[in-house]
Amino acid sequence: MGLSFYEIKKKPQVIQMLKKKVIMLATPPLNISNNPNNMVLEFLKNARKFCSNIAYKKSEVSNMATSKKEKSSSPIHHYGSSSNPSNVYKLHEAIEIVLRNQIENKATYRVIAEEIAKQELYRKNDGTFPKPSQINLRAKNYPQFDISERGIVKLKRRD
Repeated sequence: MGLSFYEIKKKPQVIQMLKKKVIMLATPPLNISNNPNNMVLEFLKNARKFCSNIAYKKSEVSNMATSKKEKSSSPIHHYGSSSNPSNVYKLHEAIEIVLRNQIENKATYRVIAEEIAKQELYRKNDGTFPKPSQINLRAKNYPQFDISERGIVKLKRRD
């Protein structure tokens, strides 16, 4: 593996055209733009969304610590859209992420659903976010969750 370069003294439009051709030929895996043949494109988009969600959560916590009165708005772009959801997590994984960030690792179905939507952790096939009733149904099917009679989901401790 190596690196080399060659200075091209051409107009910017010519350089842009050459750049696109090189990307099409080389298909560099970390390049997303102008690289439709990239075999890891969806993986990269999902990884970026994952990192974006982490950054969004950290910036939200930081903003809450500095000012409880001001509501933070994240400048981070999320890649999923309602017409083409690209989920990074499955619903039970999104529930677990939300619970890990709650006091005593527990929350109601409604709080979990709201946090999943707020953090854009999961969308249904139709592009909408899950409702509390879906959180209830999914949590019942996974052993890492305890469900109380009052509709509270708690994440079990892993020993």
